[in-house]
Amino acid sequence: MDLQSLRLQINQLDKTILDAFAQRMALCRQVGVYKKEHQLPVFQKDREDEVIRRIRDMAPPDMSQSAAALFSAIMDISKCYQQQVLADASWMPPFRQVQTLTCVRAGCQGTRGSNSEAALRMLFPEAEAKFYATFSDVCKAVESGEIDCGILPIQNTTTGTVIPTYELLYRQAGYIAATVDLEIQHCLAARKGMDPARLTTVCSHPQALQQCSGFLRDSGLEQLSYSNTATAARFVAESQLPYAAVCSPQCAEQYRLEILHRNIADAEENVTKFICFTKECLIPEEADTVSIIAELPNQAGSLSRLLNKFAANGLDLQKLESRPIADGSFDVRFYLDFSGSVLDPKVNALLADLSGSLSEFRFLGNHLTLG
Repeated sequence: MDLQSLRLQINQLDKTILDAFAQRMALCRQVGVYKKEHQLPVFQKDREDEVIRRIRDMAPPDMSQSAAALFSAIMDISKCYQQQVLADASWMPPFRQVQTLTCVRAGCQGTRGSNSEAALRMLFPEAEAKFYATFSDVCKAVESGEIDCGILPIQNTTTGTVIPTYELLYRQAGYIAATVDLEIQHCLAARKGMDPARLTTVCSHPQALQQCSGFLRDSGLEQLSYSNTATAARFVAESQLPYAAVCSPQCAEQYRLEILHRNIADAEENVTKFICFTKECLIPEEADTVSIIAELPNQAGSLSRLLNKFAANGLDLQKLESRPIADGSFDVRFYLDFSGSVLDPKVNALLADLSGSLSEFRFLGNHLTLG
């Protein structure tokens, strides 16, 4: 038998499988209607486990795992399809849709001249700006109502994830209402009149130091971590020590420092993404990105099953960030961003499915990139 003949047989089988799949989905739709009429949940673990056991028993021994994976994917698609029938949005927290995102009082970590303040001004030029010692203090101020919005860095194109922000998103109640991308420029600055040959130490935020690691390694200067680039610049301006700071040119100008070297970052394009964190769930009318938290067990296939649900709904996954759950297990918490709006039936169906089937699910917001 030649290759072409084998391929023709496969094509015929594919048509048979497709027809059977369409019939199965039609029956699943009827099941969804029944569950809606009788107020039954879409996800029924006992039923799912029973189907997988039956498939394993029916499949040839050398194909039992593959058959189980195939039918797990089919059932995941079926659940999303049933959720579209149910049109159930009970997973959704109370939210307010807004035409324009506004803010009277905004807060960020650090002090005046920081990159966080620059991001704050990009988002809310007229807002009253408040400054806090830590990211956690910013979130607490949002929760208490002291400020309307908190501005926090979440990702950099050179150094990657800002881990403390992700940890706070899990621990702190609140939502992402918007994001903004800020181009970061780093310079080496010292007190005016300071002899560069006398410099011994450079101060800055650990991420800024890391983003300029090549230049600083060649400089031979000792590195001192500070909570914020602007705080480091202010310290250098007020100190008599032979120290320099890594900060933005605007920050150096604000604290009347002399710029010794410009554009010292390792990467020419150095961009940090900041989030606007709010207590109330605010969804801009043109929101195009959904952020969620999902916890998955340390089991074979758990991540692939999650990702298959996005593919089945035709949804573009923008970001997948994993963090270990600090409970002695090897279970993992995922932070996901994907394109879409919660008003889209497919997005609503997916989120309803995830909220009902995951051990932990958190909706972090439906937001828009501004600036």
